[in-house]
Amino acid sequence: MFNSFRKYIKRTLGTIATVSIIAVTTFSVTANVSAAASDSSTAPKAAWPDAPSITCESAILIDADTGSILYEKDSHRKAYPASTTKILTGLLTIENCNLNDTMTFSSKAANSVNPYEDANLSMKAGEQITVEQALYGLLLYSANEIAYGLAEQVAGSADAFIDMMNNKAKELGAINTHFANPSGLYNPNHYTTAYDMAMIARGCYNNASFVNIDSTSSSYTIPATNMSAQSIDIKCLKAVSSTMNTARVEKQDLLMSRL
Repeated sequence: MFNSFRKYIKRTLGTIATVSIIAVTTFSVTANVSAAASDSSTAPKAAWPDAPSITCESAILIDADTGSILYEKDSHRKAYPASTTKILTGLLTIENCNLNDTMTFSSKAANSVNPYEDANLSMKAGEQITVEQALYGLLLYSANEIAYGLAEQVAGSADAFIDMMNNKAKELGAINTHFANPSGLYNPNHYTTAYDMAMIARGCYNNASFVNIDSTSSSYTIPATNMSAQSIDIKCLKAVSSTMNTARVEKQDLLMSRL
């Protein structure tokens, strides 16, 4: 069912912001919109369908091709985007890097997360992978140290990359967004809205390379690196984790395998 939704969202993109104070906040969509067919000879043209019943605080549904708003609920309400931040990090990386380039993790990037609480792939200072491999770790597994590593790869520093993020967000149509880091880890000055995330996501899903990576629905393997003989089998959290506990178990297993 989720794969079907992913295919659908590339054409008509819905972004619903549900504010949750947890390690990983998700933007979820609950929409049940139907339009009854009518006989044009006996009935007026079909009216706009009734709005769906949703429980989240803010939401928006747009046409990804035109940007037209199909549905919204308090879509300019500020919220913390958490890991949805990473789609913009991924887009900027794709636009500014060669996917075959090799990136080296700095000590600052490798140690930018709590390895037991924040999603990560246990990358070490000095460890090298390609930009493309890093993007799979970012978009499939939501690895936070990958986000910092890519920020440094693109802009030389996380601070310079954050400036790029905020400029790109405005370019894509965001009007009430401010990013403070490349990963989405909580920061009171790191916020967005459902409307703005829809504009950012529209830009992402109109990029073929982004779609190719983000549409991977099962797993991806990063081969052994210069610092680890252990390959990394990335299971897409969106595909295999029905609960936060499942995700934590998988992260713990991965961490232990690379120690």
